[in-house]
Amino acid sequence: MEKSSTRATLSDAPWHPHLVWWCRMGVRYGSLLPLFFLGVLPLARVGVTCVYAAFVGLTCAMPFMATLAWLTWREFDHPAPATRREPCAGEPHPPRDPSAPRSDEEKEEEEGNDVGDVTAPVRTVAVIGGGAAGLAALRQMLAHGMDAVLFERTDDVGGLWDYASPERSKVFRNVLQNVTKTHNRFAGHHPPKDWPIYLGQEHTLKYLRSFAEKFGLMNRVRLRSEVTSCVETANGFELVIEAEEIAATQKTSPRAEKRSRSIRAAQSAAATTTTPATVRVSRTEVFDAVCVCTGQLAAPSVPDDLNFSSFTGAVVHSSEYRDPRDLAEARVLVVGTGAASGSDIAQDACALAESVTVSVRTHRWMIHRGLTQGAPTLLARTCSAMPAWFGSLLALYADWIPFFFTPGMTDSRDFLNAVALGRITLKPTISEVNGSTVTFTDGTSRDFDAIVLATGFKRAVPFVHHALRPTHRGLYKGALHPRRPRAAYV
Repeated sequence: MEKSSTRATLSDAPWHPHLVWWCRMGVRYGSLLPLFFLGVLPLARVGVTCVYAAFVGLTCAMPFMATLAWLTWREFDHPAPATRREPCAGEPHPPRDPSAPRSDEEKEEEEGNDVGDVTAPVRTVAVIGGGAAGLAALRQMLAHGMDAVLFERTDDVGGLWDYASPERSKVFRNVLQNVTKTHNRFAGHHPPKDWPIYLGQEHTLKYLRSFAEKFGLMNRVRLRSEVTSCVETANGFELVIEAEEIAATQKTSPRAEKRSRSIRAAQSAAATTTTPATVRVSRTEVFDAVCVCTGQLAAPSVPDDLNFSSFTGAVVHSSEYRDPRDLAEARVLVVGTGAASGSDIAQDACALAESVTVSVRTHRWMIHRGLTQGAPTLLARTCSAMPAWFGSLLALYADWIPFFFTPGMTDSRDFLNAVALGRITLKPTISEVNGSTVTFTDGTSRDFDAIVLATGFKRAVPFVHHALRPTHRGLYKGALHPRRPRAAYV
């Protein structure tokens, strides 16, 4: 009789797969261990040293930064000396060639240098524009005790996020914010927890209007009031406002039948009953300061070096794109990626379009949306817990920190995946447009049915006087006019 026996092999041991995996990793990366010890560890030591030095330096400089901010803090009611970077009203420009001809803009600035008293307290402020920037500015000015009024030319607040208002909306149906609702929000007003992590145009509009209702801003908002002129005078900023007001129309009254025939024949058209109607009424008001919050997305920027008028298909700007069904079964060319609009429109259109091609001039760093699945990171929680004055200090004194991603970063959502799968094709810049054929700088050509220009916007404030508009010298901190600090652009 043969005796059977079973012997346990080495591969049956529970630790065997783990040991095999570690051995494979050792074979694969063993040659990199000398490089790790010789290169990575010293670099890590240098990085830790730099971080420690920056922390110690910031700790040493913080008391002086706080003291300087306290000494130079500008309150609207009590002007303080300007900081080292803040231009004063009437401060001379850098030396220029005296023999060079002066432009009309410089002549207007020289003539208006003495307009207004910059030392008088600011009590009344006009906020122009009822978008996110206008509502935030109005809230802060009311919190500081100013008599602020917001002028909105449409029938409700919300700005470009009002998709139902095509004349002012700059978003498309399926647009999503490129940051989460925990990052892009106002202080003291959290979005509901049951809302999506990335808000679309409908939820964003609800959030802005709920913000205005929560802080009682609608009592200071004048709807259907358009500012058509803004000029600085000796008494302040003079605004011409065209508003819609209820008027009365005339209709025949039955009571006229009781009168005599001779009187009824002469006055039947004059006997009236009132019915509501609107008329445009123009009036002038004066304010101590003005805050223009009409936004950066005012006028589309279209390249001048390309003749898009010769294109036989449809040419629209990204602000005019509304729905992917408009580009169904079309060969679409998107020019530029923008901060996020070009890549978002390309992804939105490729669902129904026959083909989507993106012409890119500058390759940007692409970041996939939702790296943390919408959960607030430690950095976001830390920034949310910091007081507002700390952010003001960073804005004043931390702008010298270099930005290493020079081309900029773009929230790509699923743009890179669509390119990898062939749903979106990348091409260089355009060299020529002829009929429906577009030629690129790499020598290739393609036929298209529609072109979407994601080439950005340019600031346009036609109602503001030339002397108050942003010039080639720019704005202080991107907000205040360098020669007229009571004119702000938010």
